[in-house]
Amino acid sequence: MVDVRYDAVLVREDVVRVVVEGELDVYTAPAYREYLLAQLPEGVHLHLLLDLRGVGYWDSTALGATVAALNVLRGRGGVMAVRGNGHVADVLRITGLSRVIRMVESDEEALELFAAAPCPAGGSGGGSGEVR
Repeated sequence: MVDVRYDAVLVREDVVRVVVEGELDVYTAPAYREYLLAQLPEGVHLHLLLDLRGVGYWDSTALGATVAALNVLRGRGGVMAVRGNGHVADVLRITGLSRVIRMVESDEEALELFAAAPCPAGGSGGGSGEVR
């Protein structure tokens, strides 16, 4: 089992950037999910830039953890963007999640995406926006 490293930085008052390095699989996905959800405090409108360029392996359990964070974000009116390598891009494309999780080439591109997203009044989104 490979250690997974996480780092979260508040880039703007409404944008959290999470960098993940290592292998995300059935063994590491529960901690990955817990870490992602911990970065999304209840009652706060945030967007998430998920930097997976350092991820060598990303299986379906880790993808499920990512979707859990996506559902929380969307339920609050937030947007998720991913910086990733070819493997990450392939997984998003093959699963169809590239329609709801935008791949970006840079932090600046993500910030532009987030700036264009509507901010819900009071910081809570309307509707569930849930992905299954």
